[in-house]
Amino acid sequence: MKVDIKTPRGIFRITLSAKGVYRVQFPRKRTWAKKLRISHQRRQETRRFREVLKLYFQGRQVSFSKIKVDWEGYSKFEVRVLKKLRNISWGRTITYQELGRMASSPGSARAVGQALKKNRTPLIIPCHRVVKAGSYLGGFSQGLFWKRRLLRLEKQTRFKS
Repeated sequence: MKVDIKTPRGIFRITLSAKGVYRVQFPRKRTWAKKLRISHQRRQETRRFREVLKLYFQGRQVSFSKIKVDWEGYSKFEVRVLKKLRNISWGRTITYQELGRMASSPGSARAVGQALKKNRTPLIIPCHRVVKAGSYLGGFSQGLFWKRRLLRLEKQTRFKS
């Protein structure tokens, strides 16, 4: 099921499964066109996500940790990395190498980057908070424009492109 959420930064589309949020799609130039009827339970889940997202884009320190994620389709390593990343709080950044160590896989910076590339739920799993060593931004599935924007919102401005 897909649900559109209007924010000050555009319309985000979330895809829900029975297990939780399956995908978060960032705003596109054209807006999404569907209005959907959704069940009471799904309405509560999307309301919670909508509220957190709204506060986030107002520049408030929030946590997406209570939002359930559907882990279907990820490898065990990817789940381990992505779950560790969920613990990185607002305004903090870590390197790919540090995240690898946290996930009990030191020396796996490149594999960590590949796991983050597969992250279907940016923001909920905040891969924008992972940077290259030496304060370089690294990549982001939604593009460096969004990564810079999100880090600036979280008061992180010390990065090189």
